[in-house]
Amino acid sequence: MWRKKGVMPSQCRSPFNRKAGQLTLKAMKTLLALTLVLAALPMHSPKANLVKNGDFEEGPAELTKYSFAQSPGWWNRAKRENAQSNNARAISDHHTGFSATVNDRGDAATLFSQKTKHIIQHGDEYQLTLDIMAHLDWEPSDKVRVILYATEDNNGGGNVVWEEAVEFQDISGSSWISESHTFAAVPPAAVGKNLFINFYGVDPDLSDQDAKWGFVRVDNIVLTVK
Repeated sequence: MWRKKGVMPSQCRSPFNRKAGQLTLKAMKTLLALTLVLAALPMHSPKANLVKNGDFEEGPAELTKYSFAQSPGWWNRAKRENAQSNNARAISDHHTGFSATVNDRGDAATLFSQKTKHIIQHGDEYQLTLDIMAHLDWEPSDKVRVILYATEDNNGGGNVVWEEAVEFQDISGSSWISESHTFAAVPPAAVGKNLFINFYGVDPDLSDQDAKWGFVRVDNIVLTVK
């Protein structure tokens, strides 16, 4: 076999293989550096819903209607006798599972209220989404009013130090409508307080207490820090 003088076969290494090895090592170092950078980035998990039982599925499920006392997370702040025995949630024929049953008599009849576990932080802005569907005798002019607020002593009925409300109307037909709203930044007076949420129905044209009551369904309430 022909051999180049002074060069043994074991010394004949391809320059291409050496370069390929160098490129592979460089690629591995680049990949390792990229992995370390990605590992250092914060993980963006889904934002937590500040509202407990916002889909109204918690609680017993043997019947078709339940009172406030049977609906975890919610209580009726309406100033009426036996308020907690009022109907709070029911099976919906047009939606999966349960939904809240709201009337249009204002906060004197049924006022859904919840003290969340969220402690208000400086600069908090809240994003609200919910589903609404007109039910019995609900008029397009009727409204669903949602209020966020905080009190001086963290008691739902205490002196209010901050509140902000939003109203949803033009709810008609037999289909669910998804609504959303972003609340303004919370003022310093509310920082460090528990966040409360209330919602109820309002008939702005109500002048005759003997008129038919209107009803609307509310479901999938999600409240997050923006």
